[in-house]
Amino acid sequence: MSYKIDTIGYALKKLNPASPKYFIPAMQRPFVWGKQDIISLFESIYLGFPIGATLVWNTAYDNPEDLGANRVYLFPRDYDKNMSRVQVHLDPGTELTLILDGQQRLTSLNIGIRGEWVDNRAIQYKMYFDPRI
Repeated sequence: MSYKIDTIGYALKKLNPASPKYFIPAMQRPFVWGKQDIISLFESIYLGFPIGATLVWNTAYDNPEDLGANRVYLFPRDYDKNMSRVQVHLDPGTELTLILDGQQRLTSLNIGIRGEWVDNRAIQYKMYFDPRI
């Protein structure tokens, strides 16, 4: 088994909704982290603490019958109370990477860098991370 060290920027590039390469497999639990969890992740990064590893599976998409267990989903960009999954329909044989462990952290990074937070009162917040502070 091999491992590879990548930057957070590299991972976020792979989550880019325009041309995603990282996907959430159907077997993954839903996103459950709250606002404070996301803030704590960014504080850990800022302070130089380790944030853990991500377990990935490089494979090719093969789900011609649209079977539930073989479905893949995009990483959400915005946070709201429903956090519904967005299924992706890919051509058979498309190369992709499934995130087997680390989905909560990657989703939090995506929300924190690209997204917005919508609270129960439908008020939108933009999370900012200022590395100069």
